[in-house]
Amino acid sequence: MKFLTLFIIFIISKHVMAGYELHIEKKGGISLESWLQLCESDPSLTYENSISFTNPHTKEVITIDGEGMCVWGVEGSRTTFDFRTDKISFKYSDDALVKAKEIAIKLKATIRGDEGERY
Repeated sequence: MKFLTLFIIFIISKHVMAGYELHIEKKGGISLESWLQLCESDPSLTYENSISFTNPHTKEVITIDGEGMCVWGVEGSRTTFDFRTDKISFKYSDDALVKAKEIAIKLKATIRGDEGERY
């Protein structure tokens, strides 16, 4: 259900729809517990169990509740790193990729794009 809700939000949001998604993953998977421990230990990440988006057409606010969402912000930009079935997904930006590489090193993981390419 969470995946379906995220998919719908991505479809209706111009900002999100324009982005490309990357995934932090490793053989054997990343556990939710290890991800949340990393979020807790990193002062630049903020755990959120609820994320809200505004539909740019209807102005309706859509909220997603769930475990495993950590937000990272830098200079007016905000990236949600979202735990999904043994991996952490996020929308590509140059800044987010730098942070994702730091996260991947800590988790002994790699970064892949939607088309399987490695970063």
